[in-house]
Amino acid sequence: MRFSSIVLLFFGLIITTHAKSILNIPIGGADESQDESSPMEDIQFFLGQLQPICYNRTGSNDTYKAIASHFYALPICVLMNLDLKDFVEDAERLNSVTRHYFFPKYCPKLRSTLQCVEPLLREMRKCGDEDDVFVLRAVSHALPEIIDLICDKNGDILFVENTDYNTCLNGITDYFTQCNATFSNATYAMDSSNYGPEQCEELVNFRKCLENKMNLCNGPRLMDVFDVLYRAMVSASPCSNFIILPGQKEDNAGEDDGSPIRHF
Repeated sequence: MRFSSIVLLFFGLIITTHAKSILNIPIGGADESQDESSPMEDIQFFLGQLQPICYNRTGSNDTYKAIASHFYALPICVLMNLDLKDFVEDAERLNSVTRHYFFPKYCPKLRSTLQCVEPLLREMRKCGDEDDVFVLRAVSHALPEIIDLICDKNGDILFVENTDYNTCLNGITDYFTQCNATFSNATYAMDSSNYGPEQCEELVNFRKCLENKMNLCNGPRLMDVFDVLYRAMVSASPCSNFIILPGQKEDNAGEDDGSPIRHF
């Protein structure tokens, strides 16, 4: 898995952890199927993918060990910025009525928890090249926008009728792994700074794959959250020259064939 893909998975895990806390989704309960990964398995998968990349970049496991330490400490840091007892009790009572109290109370506190991610990001930057670090920084700067999206209209995105966020959130790591198959071996071996139309089209296909997964697990609005990261990643890479983002108009509007990729 490339560093850029790991960055998306990393932020996906952070968002998933926050969403599970808010929605009070049971972890390891009887309603989870055997093929769904647990949070601990998700973290171990992420760290396992990152370890060889960090070793190849730094020549030792010191940075990787620091990243693992910061990652496992992340939930503790987040909880220190919240009143744990009140948060848990309020989350258990969260519904279409109490959300009008819950989100105004906790969203400012959730924004303050972003400081907990910085020590982890500082170590992760050591594992990437200059272009990887640029992408990492751009995606990390999108986190406040994600919190704003989740908190908008008192958590409206989380209260869409006929959705199954439980299944989607518990399967997020599996979805990332399966959708990574859209990237060719040549793309894996290539620096992101050298991406052209073919590589960027694979990134578009990765997004399409993830969107299909979210539709199948009945959580399509989760793509709104992922797309914040996706737009940040595209804008920070050469793919900004090729990928037409939602709401972005093609330079030659008359020649637009509906494809999300500009072919030169």
